[in-house]
Formats: sequence, structure tokens, C-alpha cells
Amino acid sequence: MINQATVWVGLALGAQLVGAGPATGGDQIPAGMTEAEYYQVFQSPTGNIFCIFLPDQGRFPAGVRCDLKELTNRPPAPPTCKDLWGDAFSIVDKATVGIRLCHPASDTLIVGNTFILAYGATWKVEVMTCTSATSGVTCVNRGGHGFTISREAQRLF
Repeated sequence: MINQATVWVGLALGAQLVGAGPATGGDQIPAGMTEAEYYQVFQSPTGNIFCIFLPDQGRFPAGVRCDLKELTNRPPAPPTCKDLWGDAFSIVDKATVGIRLCHPASDTLIVGNTFILAYGATWKVEVMTCTSATSGVTCVNRGGHGFTISREAQRLF
């Protein structure tokens, strides 16, 4: 599991939800977590995709990271990656393409009790936007660059 201190650093920014709204019909925000923190992390209705907004922290620009719990077509890792490959994706502000991440198994967003972004709903925080569909989740920066991911296919653009 990703370190909680890392996840919640700087999450005082609010998320804006547009469209269908929560699939749960009424979210229960976990004890000890603010509404702003809760809506910074979401999962797909199937529970296979988990995403988090990462605020601009000076050295790293604002961005979104999404992890797949399961995928049917894991690509081979590049020689420089000795950890997990193919199941984590990121796009940051002003980047020209989304990326796959090489990461240790302990660095994951796959957690329970997160906001469910309903099919047809859009989640927007600062300059990042993600949309949930039955075909997967698409996340883009303000330049329209990003990724679309699902269990069956992943596309960087």
C-alpha cells in the first residue's frame, strides 16, 4: 500500500465532480479523513482502477496516477525496470504524453474504501481531468495529453 503520508500530503485542494455523480448513491467518508482528502482518490465502479491526484509540490508538477488491479496484457518491462511494470500510469501538467511507471510492489494505490467515480462521471482537480466509462478511465492534463486504461487495453497519448 502506498504510504499514507505520501498520499495525503497537500490534499487540502477540493475535487470537482461533473456528470453522473457517485455510483454508491451516498458516500460515507471514512473517520479521520476530510471530504477534500476523500475525493482526491477514486476507483472505477468495477474496483479495478484506482487513481489519485498529486498536487504541485514544487519539484514535481501536479498530476494524476492510476493503477490497474488486474490487466490481461502486461507488456514486457524495459531492462531498466527491476520492479513491477505495466499496471501504473501517470500524467503531469504540461507533459506531452502519459507514461507507464516502474514501481515496487509496495507502492500501489489499490486500497479499499475510496470514492467510486460512476460511469459517465468526470473528476476534475486543478489542471487534471479523469472520466469514467464502461470501457475504462481516461485522464488528461490541460493540454489534452494523458492515458486511457482498462483491464484489456492501455493507451498513452
